[in-house]
Amino acid sequence: MNKLLFTSMFMISTSLFSQSLFFTSGKNYTDYDFKMSLNTQNKEFSSGSGNFHEVGYTRPINTKKTLRHSISMNLNEYNSNSGNLATSYAWEADYLGLKNHLEFDFFNFFNNSLKLSANYSFTFQKFVNGQQRINGQIFDLKDYQDFNGLFLNNAFGGSLSYTIQSNMGIAVGYDFSKSISLTRKGSAQYISFRNQQIYFKFVFSYKKIKSIKSDNLF
Repeated sequence: MNKLLFTSMFMISTSLFSQSLFFTSGKNYTDYDFKMSLNTQNKEFSSGSGNFHEVGYTRPINTKKTLRHSISMNLNEYNSNSGNLATSYAWEADYLGLKNHLEFDFFNFFNNSLKLSANYSFTFQKFVNGQQRINGQIFDLKDYQDFNGLFLNNAFGGSLSYTIQSNMGIAVGYDFSKSISLTRKGSAQYISFRNQQIYFKFVFSYKKIKSIKSDNLF
């Protein structure tokens, strides 16, 4: 009986909303902030570019489907450069993240086929791989505590999406974000990332599941 009740609740709840899977890829343009004690900056960094990849799941929150929540896994490359006439530096850092995302449509065109949206997201991300180059010499960033640990990324942005057909769509977007260390914030020195992201998204939507009456379950 309990299993049957659980099944009926699950089927009814999934019938209320359509859902979709999405795949995203794009480019990051990153600036590093390296802070030492007394909030002074140690080096001047120049922006570097890196790749961005993401896969996730989306479902509407409201009945009009203008407000949506997504959860996803992503991989970000945060790269940057620095140096002077005598020494050159380069950093390439990869972070794996778990992302929560809210998106709101504030303009719809052509019978909802074209949508302009605003979004906010926060991501918990952890260093997985990277290297530092100093005048051609390569060092593993796993040996540098400033890059390791858990980071929180807060992002704001917008996107333009187009529905190709009932279960398929594409989108292009832009996000601005800042990542701060959650494990090194109180230490004498720590690093943070300011990032601009341009991306392309492919969306595949599931068809809405019809409700099952409770009379048919018993």
